[in-house]
Amino acid sequence: MTRLIVEDVTYLGEAGGTHPPVHGLVLAVGRRRVSVHRPLRKLLSVSWPTLDSLYILTPDDVDRKLRGGHLAFTPLLLHLHDVLMPGDSGSVVALGMPGTTTWLYIKHTPVARLRAQLASWMFSTPQVRRQLRRTALPPATGDLGTYALEQALRAINTWKAEGLRIDEPVRDRKTLLYRLSVARQHQDRGQHDAAIALLLPLADHSSRAYGPADECTVATRNNLAYSLAVTGHRGEAIALYWEILDDLAAANSYTSKAETFARQNLARLHNPGWSP
Repeated sequence: MTRLIVEDVTYLGEAGGTHPPVHGLVLAVGRRRVSVHRPLRKLLSVSWPTLDSLYILTPDDVDRKLRGGHLAFTPLLLHLHDVLMPGDSGSVVALGMPGTTTWLYIKHTPVARLRAQLASWMFSTPQVRRQLRRTALPPATGDLGTYALEQALRAINTWKAEGLRIDEPVRDRKTLLYRLSVARQHQDRGQHDAAIALLLPLADHSSRAYGPADECTVATRNNLAYSLAVTGHRGEAIALYWEILDDLAAANSYTSKAETFARQNLARLHNPGWSP
């Protein structure tokens, strides 16, 4: 599959702008660029390296963000209400580029389906298939897979021998931040298997203790997704970044740095030309 074609697209404008909606467009996702066009001319064309963030939200997500005081969404929401049809479970897409973000609305395509289509297309491209053959790792499976679990278990046993009981529940934020700091040190040294071993239980413990949208939990999960991505678990990293953004939206929580990090890495991971 050389391109992913998505129809029934409406251009909503740019964050903070007042451009009227443009209906009847097509979103074309290709190996080198993403474009939005009418049958006879392009409205937008951006190369993958230039696309620096990606967001796919439900209309309810946008509502929550506006109610949370995120004023950049105000003109977007006004346009969105004009194009929404009763019972339509469409997707709001944000394509981030340096200095601007372009917003689209895709009718009749739920968020989960659009995300799955985008990931399936990316894994079908020749560049990514070659990467998978080199690493001998499967695409997204919904879990970490045998390889990652074996690596994590070996690292956990090492930490136990050194007295760091990372399998014990987090009892306070001081402990959480200490373990997160240790994981980041491993990431800085390129020891991502050890970082995964620390971050896997830490993300679970932090979510249980403080909630999935807590700032410390989000930081832990973002770091886990990053290490998964650079060790070849691209599908699992994509799924985790989407979960982070969904949990932030559901909690009407907004952590600019953490959310930006997830959106940036989603753009990179869907780029067929990206490699760990």
